[in-house]
Amino acid sequence: MSLEHGVKRFIRAAYNVEVLFPVDWSDKEYIQCDKCRFFSPTRNWCNLTNDVVEFPHKYVGSCCPLELKEGESWESQS
Repeated sequence: MSLEHGVKRFIRAAYNVEVLFPVDWSDKEYIQCDKCRFFSPTRNWCNLTNDVVEFPHKYVGSCCPLELKEGESWESQS
């Protein structure tokens, strides 16, 4: 059994991730790409989307697939 003769079909699988963004003692939220564990700072790269991230030290990238959980906020991102 091998793939020498091609692929008949694919089996789809999924994985959910959780990212914890820090909040300092003044309640300032740091919801930005450079605080995400999937961000690669040497390349300004998101390892979830395989895209370059614009302004990772200020915002969440425009292609970010993360969604906030219920009861959480995006209040201060800068």
